[in-house]
Amino acid sequence: MDQPHRPAAETSDQAWMTRQKLALHIQHTPLAYIEWDLNFEVVEWNPAAERVFGYSRAEALGRHGIGLIVAAEMKPVMDALWANLAQTKTASANSNANITSTGQRLDCEWYNTPLIDASDQLVGMISLVQNVTEQRQSAELQRRSEQKLALYIQQTPLAYIEWTLGFEVVEWNPAAERIFGYSKAEAVGRHAADLILSPEVRPVVDGVWDKLLQTKGPSHNTNANITKDGRTIECEWYNTPLVDAGGTMIGIVTLAQDITEQRRAEDAHIQLQEQIITLQRAALAELSTPLIPINDQIVVMPLIGSIDAARAQDILNTLLHGVSTTRARVAILDITGIPLVDTQIANVLIQAAQAAQLLGAEVVLTGIRPEVAQTLVGLGVNLQKIITRGTLQSGIAYAMQVL
Repeated sequence: MDQPHRPAAETSDQAWMTRQKLALHIQHTPLAYIEWDLNFEVVEWNPAAERVFGYSRAEALGRHGIGLIVAAEMKPVMDALWANLAQTKTASANSNANITSTGQRLDCEWYNTPLIDASDQLVGMISLVQNVTEQRQSAELQRRSEQKLALYIQQTPLAYIEWTLGFEVVEWNPAAERIFGYSKAEAVGRHAADLILSPEVRPVVDGVWDKLLQTKGPSHNTNANITKDGRTIECEWYNTPLVDAGGTMIGIVTLAQDITEQRRAEDAHIQLQEQIITLQRAALAELSTPLIPINDQIVVMPLIGSIDAARAQDILNTLLHGVSTTRARVAILDITGIPLVDTQIANVLIQAAQAAQLLGAEVVLTGIRPEVAQTLVGLGVNLQKIITRGTLQSGIAYAMQVL
């Protein structure tokens, strides 16, 4: 059916509206709009082209593309592109590097369309250009980040495990395979409780998991796990929530370290330290309360430094054991090395003397300096049943005489 005849005025109005729409689009599109003649010289250059390449319209019109926004070394590529466009008269798209008025290098995507006249002759080309430099850089950074993450996951000695919110395995790296014994194929989709948790540990881990889901923050815990071959190992876990762009938690990433041998070494070290401390205490006790035999019937215990309750008991024990073992008849307590005598020390001396006497030994107290004597008198200490001498030498001389 023939189209109805349109008045010339109406046709003219439509053409004017079409040209106006095209002009508005060219002015406001974010894409650089460039028209070229057959010599690859600029015929039209819109505001977006000014922003992308840095040349004003006046600076660009009539300029050849090579040297304007295309580097000289790209001429063979552009010549081939132009020749293909002239031959096929079909639209094409390509990506290549361009340069700006300041020499900055850009990555651009080009959409080229031939301009054909009424006689089907090529008269020029229209190019729409998008600066994708930032997108390319972002994509490259993303690619590198993903590559680094993939390498880290594959090579880290820590078990890397991704879980769904239902505590099921999504990702399982080689270290997880080595630590727990399950291959990735065996682990993916399995619930932790059916994989690496014993029934005894399950309630504790469930509590950690619930807290992690509620707080949506990282957590750290240590617990026992079981391997594929039934061994129990101690693992240290570092848990981090996975969130999407909207902040919604979509999973959990955990890093796990087998610290079984480390814990065993630490426990052994602690036990060794405790043994050393016990031996040191015994050695110090022996040094701080030495019992020195003078002959078969006389022993001397020189006391040095301060005396607390624990050391007082050591003094008494050492003295009685020594008297009982050696069957000594005289035990000399020398307090020359004690800087201060108080009620507690005086009571220790009296108790030692009384206990030694019960075993048949006489106690001689030596090394009483004048200030110590005054202190003992001031404290009202009764030393009537204890033989006292001023020096250790005089005490030994007395002991030799009474034997």
